[in-house]
Amino acid sequence: MIPIGSASVQSFNFAQSFARLAQAASRPAFELQFNAAQNAVLDRLDRQIEELQSTDLFLGQTATLRVKLSQLDSRLPEIEAYRTTVTGNRTTVLDALEALAEARDLADPGTSADFDAKLAEAVTLVEKLQTQPFALIGVDDGLLQTKPQVEADLAGITTNGFATAGDIQAVQDAIDNVSATLNGTLAVLEINDDDAFNTLTALERQKAEVQRQIDAIETDQRQQRLDEVNELREQASRTLTIISLGFEGAQNLGQFLSDNLSIGQDPEPGSVLNLFV
Repeated sequence: MIPIGSASVQSFNFAQSFARLAQAASRPAFELQFNAAQNAVLDRLDRQIEELQSTDLFLGQTATLRVKLSQLDSRLPEIEAYRTTVTGNRTTVLDALEALAEARDLADPGTSADFDAKLAEAVTLVEKLQTQPFALIGVDDGLLQTKPQVEADLAGITTNGFATAGDIQAVQDAIDNVSATLNGTLAVLEINDDDAFNTLTALERQKAEVQRQIDAIETDQRQQRLDEVNELREQASRTLTIISLGFEGAQNLGQFLSDNLSIGQDPEPGSVLNLFV
């Protein structure tokens, strides 16, 4: 039979044993709760990141710039096409003038056939000239009117086999008149070609600057978005760390208290109380 005084001591050991048992049982329970809390925090974090990434932060700040970029883009094809036509006409006029100069030198009875071939080459080149209803850039090149005139003047050249000096002079005068007309057109084409090139260069420069501004805004916004995502992750990590540290602190305190519940001896060997120690 256990003495009353001894039972009083055993009661303290019994309390310590139950404290330790409760302490040990609390960890699995906490781990389940912590896992649930962790999943909830991570789910919320995923939703916040998804919402943040799905928001178009650039739209408001780049809207005006994108409209301007679109306007510049819409102008480019028309100006490029215009310059292509002007440049092509400029080259064609130069080739026609060269053919006419060579034909003029062939105005002689002995080279009549060569003259005819070279004149036909000049006619073909003039026919290739593309007329435009208006000058998109620069001034009107006048081809809409001068091309039919030049074609008619070339068609009206007759050589009579260059039988006389008068025939040669008449042909050369006709060629000189046509060449003068084409030289006037060439001067305008060169101005328009240069103006078109400068306009295209300026547009490309403006496009590059607008695009640079858009890229700068988007880069800054992406960095801000990344910073916000990182901040959300850090908040989630801090929340879980605080929960974990709080539990460990409570465990350490509980361990300390349970360790100090013992003021007597441990249960005797073979005692049923050993089951709780």
